[in-house]
Amino acid sequence: SRGSPFGGPGKPRIRFRMSEDDESELIRGAMRGDRAAMDLLARNYLSHVSKFAILMGVKEPDELAQETVTEMMKSLGSFQGRAKFASWVMSIAVNMCRKWRREHRRRSLGASRETARRAIDPRNPSRSVLSTVVHRENLEKILGAFDCLPSAFREAFILKSVEGLDYREIGEATGTSEATARVRVHRAKMMLQCELGPGFATLMEQTAKPEKDAGS
Repeated sequence: SRGSPFGGPGKPRIRFRMSEDDESELIRGAMRGDRAAMDLLARNYLSHVSKFAILMGVKEPDELAQETVTEMMKSLGSFQGRAKFASWVMSIAVNMCRKWRREHRRRSLGASRETARRAIDPRNPSRSVLSTVVHRENLEKILGAFDCLPSAFREAFILKSVEGLDYREIGEATGTSEATARVRVHRAKMMLQCELGPGFATLMEQTAKPEKDAGS
């Protein structure tokens, strides 16, 4: 994938949820054009957007993550603070994934398993997004089950169970109400439990584990 001023392979990964004060300081700095603040803010979200894209079955998740972060920086001036920054960023990721799935509708059915193999492949320099928390066979099971979900259910469930957004934030990220987000997550959970059986809870627990920071 093409290079980006916002980090990439070899850069240390930062946890998704820093303190609100730290994040607000970075947002203000990025809005002023502080390149260090922009870099830190962007790298805080790169791996998590890539992870979301993988679980949505996107064939080139790292490229989509770079595009999402680039769009995030371009649109930073429009962020008004009415929604949480994390849900605002994930709304961009959701729209990017929707666009990808529309453009690749005919080829997306088998994309999840191919993406799973690439995410775990030791030759893939960005494989750490999921390889440290879930084995290939388990990831393929999860993605195979996700392929059976309607896209709206899949989005909501991943945002809740993997990214840790609450129902209001999911509604903000997906352009729907808190109540609708709650229903979508519940229905997705029921469908996945039927598809995956008793291993459902264990598989999802593995997938939702936070990544360790570099050097820890």
